[in-house]
This record gives sequence, structure tokens and C-alpha cells, in this order.
Amino acid sequence: MNKGTFAVQFSGAWLAGFLESWIAPTTGGKWGSADLPAGNYGSWGGTLLAIPAQSKNKEAAYKLMEFLAKNETPVLYEFKENAAFPGLVKTYDEPMFDEPMPFLGGEKARRQWATIAQNIKPITPYKADNIARAVILEQALPAVVEDGKDVEEALRDAEKLIKRRMRNL
Repeated sequence: MNKGTFAVQFSGAWLAGFLESWIAPTTGGKWGSADLPAGNYGSWGGTLLAIPAQSKNKEAAYKLMEFLAKNETPVLYEFKENAAFPGLVKTYDEPMFDEPMPFLGGEKARRQWATIAQNIKPITPYKADNIARAVILEQALPAVVEDGKDVEEALRDAEKLIKRRMRNL
């Protein structure tokens, strides 16, 4: 990514923070943010907070998680500093959402991301989603991109493999 050889990278808002802080910090101004085509909306990633079963102070851990997730100050700090997009919808009216992001060429990408977040329709996961994702992203796509396999053949093979693995569900 530091070499300027990427045309597109599908990702969540968090990639902007990763690029700026450690993946490609010298590439500021060369990146941008774009909507998915045809008015589609989606998300990539999310935040997971968990309390281990062996925790000795579960109540305090829960209170800390609640504070970090429901309090605008830490949520906005993490968003501004690390591009950890907030799930706290009430923060979307904050002025920082309309500030230009120099690393993204001055785009007001935070506003764009808030609009996207507000338009994502919830879906119910299916138990085979992880199987399909693994087959497509870990096998079919690399076979096409890295090994030159025909796209149609890769899709046919992926479909067969997904169906075979789903029999065990």
C-alpha cells in the first residue's frame, strides 16, 4: 500500500486510521473514500467487547465497557484518533463529522460514513455465511487473482465446495 499500487481497497472506516497510523503513513492525501455502487450500503467490521469468564471483577468490567460505549467523549476520541467508527448514533451530529480529513485528501469522509451507517439495513446471519465467506475469500478469490484461474470455473468450484460443506450443518 505504500507503493501506490492499489486502485481500490474495500474496508470499513477503520482502514483510514490504520493507513494513517501504521500501514502507509507516508501516503496521506492519496487516499479517498467512496460509496458502494448503485446506492448499496454495507459495513465491514464492528466492535466487540467481552468479559472473560475468569474475570475477577465482572461488574467493574461491565461498567467500564458501558462507559466506553455510551459516553460521547471516549467514543469521539477513538473516532478522531483511530478512525474507530462510533456505533453511538447520537454522536453523528457532532461538528467533527463535517471536518475535512487531510489524510483522505480533505474529504469529509466522516459525514459520508455516518450517512452510510444510518442507511445499513440489518440482516439476519445464516449459519453457513462463514463457510461461504471462507471458500470465496480464502480459496476462490486467491485462485483467480494469484493463480490466474478462470473466474467462472472458480465460482463453479466454490459453489460445489460450499454445498458440500453445508451438508454437515
